[in-house]
Amino acid sequence: MSLRLKVIFAIIGTVAITFIIIVLINIYTNDKSVKEEIDDRELSVKILNGCGVPGLARDYEAYLKDMYNGYENTFFKFSEPSNTRKSIYNKSIIVVSQELDTLQTPNNLEVLIERTGIENWTYAIDKVELPDYQFLIIIGRDFQNIMK
Repeated sequence: MSLRLKVIFAIIGTVAITFIIIVLINIYTNDKSVKEEIDDRELSVKILNGCGVPGLARDYEAYLKDMYNGYENTFFKFSEPSNTRKSIYNKSIIVVSQELDTLQTPNNLEVLIERTGIENWTYAIDKVELPDYQFLIIIGRDFQNIMK
């Protein structure tokens, strides 16, 4: 092999190794910055199975716990999961059961939407009997879309 060919292979090898190192550094840096950007406040949530699939509320709770498993904070304080009275929900929905602190940016609802991917929400606040959770998540028949 000629000297010229050896030099070309050496240059190509050096460029390839440098490229691989830069890609690995970018992947590590991006992964680390994503973890740092997550709002670490703990949200109180109760999950209800609204579509009749056996064990879905517990499965969704486990899914959320697993999704944030690598972090120091728990991110969620769960009340006992259960079922709705009737299995009529096609779409999953977040129900706000306690008033939001509108001065806090982002507010807890925005954080929950970001964490779960469930965008549908409504208010159902009973000022006389406040539950021990701020949000109720009713899992509908679209559960496969939110549990990706």
